[in-house]
Amino acid sequence: MTPEDRERLSRMEDIATLKSDRALAELARATAACNRLKAKIDALDVEVSQVLASAHDPLSLRVASAFVALKRDHRGAVLAELAREERKRKACVTRAQKEEGRRIAVARLSDQAS
Repeated sequence: MTPEDRERLSRMEDIATLKSDRALAELARATAACNRLKAKIDALDVEVSQVLASAHDPLSLRVASAFVALKRDHRGAVLAELAREERKRKACVTRAQKEEGRRIAVARLSDQAS
């Protein structure tokens, strides 16, 4: 193997590592976004249960009912957003796996060449 080939292989390994690192960072951001939305849904559920637990008289039950309806709509919107983010996250997982596989393949090729 010529020095030019070794240099070219070294650059390929650097590029593969960079692309893999970027894909993993993108996956981490997507995972964090999903976790934030899941926490938001949990907080909405807790808020609704607290309001329902504190409603005892007919007036407060009416207010609680209206509140629950609003929160249910909000929860639906957050669930839709979570579904979109989960699809993005799944794409990020696939990309990260591919890039990491490429990085490993180039690293093995480099090890065999030396």
